[in-house]
Amino acid sequence: MEVILIAKSPKNCDANELKTFEKLVIEGSEVDPVGLSGRILDAEHLFFIYTKERCVGIGAIKRPGAGYKLGSFEKAGVSEQEKYDFELGWVYVNEKMRGLQLGSKLMESICHYISENLSDKGCFATVRQINTRMQHLFVKYNFSKIGHSYKSGRGDYFLDLYVKA
Repeated sequence: MEVILIAKSPKNCDANELKTFEKLVIEGSEVDPVGLSGRILDAEHLFFIYTKERCVGIGAIKRPGAGYKLGSFEKAGVSEQEKYDFELGWVYVNEKMRGLQLGSKLMESICHYISENLSDKGCFATVRQINTRMQHLFVKYNFSKIGHSYKSGRGDYFLDLYVKA
């Protein structure tokens, strides 16, 4: 199976790419869709995985709002949020395509971008406590879990905070 990974700034994406990205973020049902298109446009970089000319996975390096970042770190009991300018997020692979290492390919590309372009900036991420696949990828790509798990404001589940300095 041929896999094509595309990474680009949102300002260099066409309307169809942005629409596809937003659709997959919503399909992942991890974020509030209100204002999502604006947050996508404000991201540092977007990552797309295509198989057979169909986008089946996405990820992003986001520019989190100060209040959101502060809240995430405070809920985890950590006070070092000023060290982290970016957030890795919106990592999603279509359910039918899971088990093919596409999440790992996304993380490899995202972490390569971070090391090449943002090496002097920290990056954090939040993940559901029960999402062991994503937690494994964070550890594999040198993210560290910090603080304690905290209850999400979006549902009845807990989140963990990971950082890459």
